[in-house]
Amino acid sequence: MKKFATFCCLMSLLFLPSVTFAEDIMDIAREYNADYSEVYRPKSSIVIDADTGDVLFEENPDLVRDPASISKLMTVYLVLEAMKDGKLSKDSTITATERHQAIVANNLLSNNRIVAGVTYKLSDLFPMTLVASSNVTTLMMSEMITDDPDAFIDMMNKRAQELGMKNTKWYNASGAEAASFAGQYTPQRYDNYAFNETTARDLSILAYHLVNEYPEMLEYTKNPKVTVMAGTPYQEVLEGYNHSLPGDTYGMEGVDGMKTGSSPHADYNTVATINRDGHRLIEVLLGVSNWDDDNGEFFRHPIGNALFEKMYDTYEYKKILSKGPQTVDKQQITLDKDFYATVKKGTKPSLELKGDRLTVKNGLQMVSPSIPAGMKVTLPEKGLIEKAASGVGAVFTGSFWKTLFIDYKLIFLLPVLVIAIILVLERRNRKKRLAAKSDRIINRKEHIFPLTVETTEEGETLTEEFVEGDILESDLVEEEPPLEDPAGLEEENIPTHQADEETSEASQETLSSEDAQAQESENGSLRSEIYLGEAASELDRVEAIEEMEDAAGSVDLSQESVDDASPVTEEDQADQEELEEDKRPTVRSTITLEALRRERQRDNQERFNLQMGREDSDDHE
Repeated sequence: MKKFATFCCLMSLLFLPSVTFAEDIMDIAREYNADYSEVYRPKSSIVIDADTGDVLFEENPDLVRDPASISKLMTVYLVLEAMKDGKLSKDSTITATERHQAIVANNLLSNNRIVAGVTYKLSDLFPMTLVASSNVTTLMMSEMITDDPDAFIDMMNKRAQELGMKNTKWYNASGAEAASFAGQYTPQRYDNYAFNETTARDLSILAYHLVNEYPEMLEYTKNPKVTVMAGTPYQEVLEGYNHSLPGDTYGMEGVDGMKTGSSPHADYNTVATINRDGHRLIEVLLGVSNWDDDNGEFFRHPIGNALFEKMYDTYEYKKILSKGPQTVDKQQITLDKDFYATVKKGTKPSLELKGDRLTVKNGLQMVSPSIPAGMKVTLPEKGLIEKAASGVGAVFTGSFWKTLFIDYKLIFLLPVLVIAIILVLERRNRKKRLAAKSDRIINRKEHIFPLTVETTEEGETLTEEFVEGDILESDLVEEEPPLEDPAGLEEENIPTHQADEETSEASQETLSSEDAQAQESENGSLRSEIYLGEAASELDRVEAIEEMEDAAGSVDLSQESVDDASPVTEEDQADQEELEEDKRPTVRSTITLEALRRERQRDNQERFNLQMGREDSDDHE
């Protein structure tokens, strides 16, 4: 039992998730900046490597929170996808309506100036949405894809799940609950009073896809101030809320985006990205301070900046292998480009080849299974046998099981797998036991039941064995044939005295023979009705078989004894020849033959006695 408990503990340690960075976020903030109060501790935070997807730091990354205006990043992502698909372009336009202008007049929402009847380019709507966090321009962008607000929210949710944002649920397109638009934005299938829901991890996944798939978006977010509708009567200078951008209050070198969000329900939040010496990081801070504390809007940035500095001091993004042919895990591969990875400074990482992907063992987890780890490489062509062997061998490697249970998070299926294996083995053992039992029964039957009767006919020996279920009993005797002259006395004139002497001698022999035959027949019948399959034990069945063999031997009378008992007629000879035509004699057929012989003998004797009685009667008369 102790060994089993020790084994379970070791297995649990094996499957524990890797620890990223254990230092407290507020300790990091105090180390690099001022001594901030605990009230400014983010309720959820994460830092990931934007190049690799590795998680460098996390605290409560899967806590579900309201992201407020950070929700606009999802709308921007869908618009950028539409541009990639050719449905929209930077020069695509939309004309503002009275409804749009009415939304601007709502002081509860962050907005910029929008005038009904004015046409706005998509290239102007981007900075209005991303820098000024305008709610009305966010809706205008969504309406360039579809006029149906419910259909657009459906698209948001569908795409979020496809990206791996498993804990995200969108209820509106801009981050402000639909009810706050005072009837100007009313999705029908979504709760108008519900807040959007997501996590720091999910937002980092969204930011990862934005900076890697659409890096041009950062052109709209890298400046703390932007000018829109330049050269028109509607020109406007907008200031952003990302105070970590260079030139702003907490400006930091390399920060170039991406979005902030705040509300009474969400408190203060930020998603920021930084690129320093070609190494890009992404961080998410949710729930900094509370809405009533105006300092929360500002202090979220120095706390985030401290995290960035700590990660750069701890990790480095460097070249591991050069482009071209390489050998990893004794396997020849070809790199299409230089292989870079994020590793802790001062460490020499080891490499691992997982299929056609080259990865580095740096002790870091991927932010999402949907993001592939490492870099794809070119493998040499294998022959058919090599492919089959490598496929089978992969199952028995530790990397296979680690990928299955850790990377794909299927550890909870391990007990189910163990139970399934036990059931399969038990079923196999049960089949083996049943097969062994069947063999024993067959062997026992072969020992008990082989009752063989041999009859020699024309130099051949015919053998037939009983099987379980055979009943040894005489076949039913068919309807008696009409009486015939047993010895042909009516056709021949046999002298009376000679007949009397022969009759007397034959009668005595017949009576003694009949008594013996009747006794043996009775005993043989009782023995022959034993059902071998229902014997109480093996010994009983063996004794029963021996008795039946004796019975068969005693009943099997020779032709000479029958001839001595009574004269043989032509009909007897015909019956005998007809019975001898059966070439497959068995105990049952032997017993039936003797029964017919005895019956025929009794008939002949009765007819003979009858004939003798008539002659006696004639003499008396």
